Amino acid sequence: DHDSPGLPGSLSQNLLTNLLRNQLGFEGVIMTDDLDMGAIVNTYGRGPDVKLAITAGNDMAMICHQIDSSTLALDHLKRIPTNVIDDSLRRIENMKKRISSPLKFSRKEWDAIDADTMQLRIDVLGKDAAKKKSDNSSVRNSPVEDY
Repeated sequence: DHDSPGLPGSLSQNLLTNLLRNQLGFEGVIMTDDLDMGAIVNTYGRGPDVKLAITAGNDMAMICHQIDSSTLALDHLKRIPTNVIDDSLRRIENMKKRISSPLKFSRKEWDAIDADTMQLRIDVLGKDAAKKKSDNSSVRNSPVEDY
């Protein structure tokens, strides 16, 4: 963004609204990448980052790991002008009309995928390591928080 050097593209109104929508005529849904990236959440904070993302031209703000911060995001979404939200909802509705419904859930297929995944773990990690649970004791909330 030439007006704000260092501003991530996900938060740039020049990029999303001025270039992508106004100059190039894109009318589809725009969504951020993971707002839990350190360059965004550590600089702008949860809530302000979501408000900046939506007012910049995104229709959807992705919070992929720090789900507990969604109430902060909601508080800031309430401060966005209604017409901006309505435009986003219209684009999302139009997208939903064009995509097919998800496949019906099948427990049998789920169990088969689960078994295939376990076999892959065994093939890659060995039988003993594959049966161990992943270590979730890390204080890291997101694999992208350092970016």
